[in-house]
Amino acid sequence: MRAFSKNKQKLYYPIFTKNNYILRFFMKKLILILCLMAASIATGYTQSPLPDGVISLPDNMYPGQAPFYYGVASGDPLSDRVIIWTHVMPANLSVTQQTVTWQVATDPNFTQLVRSGTAQTTAARDWTVKVDVTGLAPYHNYYYRFIAADGRTSVTGKTRTAPAANQSLNNLRFAVVSCTNLFSGYFNGYRRIGHRTDIDAVIHLGDYIYNKPDDFRAPVPAPTKPETLAEWRARHQLYLLDPDLRWAKQNHPFIIVWDNHDLFSTGKTSPDNIGDAIRAFREWVPVRDVPGKADIIYRKLNYGTLLDIVMIDIKTKRDYPEDVANPEKRTTLGQEQRAWLEEQLVNSTTKWRIIGNQKLFGTLAVGDDFEWFNNKGWDAYPAERRSIMRTLKKRTKGNNMIVTGDAHVSIANDLPIDHTAPIWSDKRKSQAVEFLPTSLTSDNGDEKGVAVAALRAAEVILRTINPHIKYVDLQKHGYGILDVRPDRSVAEFWYVNKDKVTDNEKFAKGLKVKSGKDKWQDNDVNSPTTEIPFAQRLLKNTRTTQTLLNKQTEKLQRSQVKLFPNPNEGEFFIRLPQQFSQIKIQVYNDKAELVFKQSAQDTQRVNLKIKNLPTGKYYIKVLADGQEVVKHMLVK
Repeated sequence: MRAFSKNKQKLYYPIFTKNNYILRFFMKKLILILCLMAASIATGYTQSPLPDGVISLPDNMYPGQAPFYYGVASGDPLSDRVIIWTHVMPANLSVTQQTVTWQVATDPNFTQLVRSGTAQTTAARDWTVKVDVTGLAPYHNYYYRFIAADGRTSVTGKTRTAPAANQSLNNLRFAVVSCTNLFSGYFNGYRRIGHRTDIDAVIHLGDYIYNKPDDFRAPVPAPTKPETLAEWRARHQLYLLDPDLRWAKQNHPFIIVWDNHDLFSTGKTSPDNIGDAIRAFREWVPVRDVPGKADIIYRKLNYGTLLDIVMIDIKTKRDYPEDVANPEKRTTLGQEQRAWLEEQLVNSTTKWRIIGNQKLFGTLAVGDDFEWFNNKGWDAYPAERRSIMRTLKKRTKGNNMIVTGDAHVSIANDLPIDHTAPIWSDKRKSQAVEFLPTSLTSDNGDEKGVAVAALRAAEVILRTINPHIKYVDLQKHGYGILDVRPDRSVAEFWYVNKDKVTDNEKFAKGLKVKSGKDKWQDNDVNSPTTEIPFAQRLLKNTRTTQTLLNKQTEKLQRSQVKLFPNPNEGEFFIRLPQQFSQIKIQVYNDKAELVFKQSAQDTQRVNLKIKNLPTGKYYIKVLADGQEVVKHMLVK
């Protein structure tokens, strides 16, 4: 039972009578249908952006501009590449293939293009386009867009690459979100995230879409649980008709994993019945694909010397309790993924590590009065959890943070190996911290019919019987912000109303973990952290390709030095504005490492034959009689 379902009509139209409400309802739906028909006629597109069978959309949902109705997105940023994504609607049913042009630039007007190309799509991948754009500079802001064959252009997306492995930063910031049920409320939190200019990426910890509809915000007719490929695709399609989700994905790269609602139609799963859900997820979400390994979503993303992000999958490789009765013998990761995870943790040399995880990692005693709060997390896999905790304790340098989704509540945990051990025991010492922001919209305690006063009492009880829990809230919805710096990290809880359209949000609390301490500090952070401006985040003693670009002299302009053909497979020509007596050519990769050099005398033109360089983006430094210019060079 929803706490607000009885007042749903009043929530929308408190001044209308029942009869007028019904008239207004159908008038709104008629207007929407007429608008979609008019847009189709005006643009020449006869295909509807609504999923098959949908007659009308709920409040605050509508498509974007044709033919890119579902917007743009980016994801999985590395130091030299990032995924960009869109969907292009075919003009009519007779279209069998479409070619889309994509562009990446350093400015929103696309006067400074750095990469461009074309991509083909067909109905076989549901008309989605996903490009892994390579040859980009580390820790750079980029703008991207798509152009259809008829010249129509998508909205402009903004993304950011990760820093190179040897780059040292003094600040990284991430939004953390999970459990984004379209049917349970408005995506105000997504809109707030989209408005933010202070984050490097969005970490989404699963349940990005929901298999089961709720009665609060559903289209007409309400969809059923998806079971076929077409139905899973339609669910992704429906979600991207929400403008707030499109806005968040347009403005930030996403780092995302799936959870049960993204994959399972009903109940328990097996590798035989989630293939369609995985295929649709990979078509519609900007995650990097590994050929032949569609079911492998665990991966590591490096953010320079400051941070490694290790995303894991505890859903598709797990043993189920009904299959393996002994919890000490169960695995939620599978043997292959667990070995991979421990290898990533042990070999990581960064200051901090984030483990992106779908289910509550810390132990949780709930007692007999909390049947509504079903902990489906790591408590069912105690041996595997202990193994990971021993790895964190004995084989890493500390500074490990687990960020978690799924539970629909807010929790910050210290993570001892055994929180029930005597206080003097080494097993009671925290080895890492856990940050679980609440669900963006999915129901929690009050929507399940629990009184607010009972929830507040439950929070006190939970902290009493679980002393490692440093913060808990069982009622609110929103997202988290994680601010990472060399000497400390801060986790922030931000709450947003989901029951009506609003731009209001509230900072509730922050918790700090100091480098080397591996536990949340007792003194709370009572105000939001302030970002270090992007241009000031790179530490000055870090040698980067950007510093090469900034060191050139003013006398010899970059535009005067011609490099051609660019790109090509390794034979380039340099033409200077005049003859120089001493010329030195140096080529650097994106880690600012010298990979090629050549000299010339008394000439205006230099022929470079560069062999055996991998495909990608390079920086070529030209030193001519003491003057210096740096240009981009692409090897294909």
